[in-house]
Amino acid sequence: MAAKVDLNTSTDWKEAKSFLKGLSDKQREEHYFCQDFIRLKKVPTWKETAKGLTVKVEEPKYKKDKHLNEKISLFRGDITKLEVDAIVNAVLSALPEARSAALSLDSLYRCGHSRRQDSGLQAALAE
Repeated sequence: MAAKVDLNTSTDWKEAKSFLKGLSDKQREEHYFCQDFIRLKKVPTWKETAKGLTVKVEEPKYKKDKHLNEKISLFRGDITKLEVDAIVNAVLSALPEARSAALSLDSLYRCGHSRRQDSGLQAALAE
């Protein structure tokens, strides 16, 4: 196992990655900022969500990719609680709602992820 790394301080990301890779899932959970996290396997895939649905569809524009459909999930909720390694903000920045969401995510990052500090969030939204 890699040497112990203080994840609350500014460390080299490679050092932190090496440390976390050496931990079991249970040991990694001890370092989570959020204790009420949602495991990704609890979020149904696109394919699972569509099971049993019958929709009259016109000629499909794209070929069905069964393998890809088993990897895509639609999630509604607090994405910062998902047990994932990264969150990518891919929204159209011209939309006012998208700007608010982007600022909120940026603020969460700056304030220590799920250790939400109202002052940081308010400052980011006021910009």
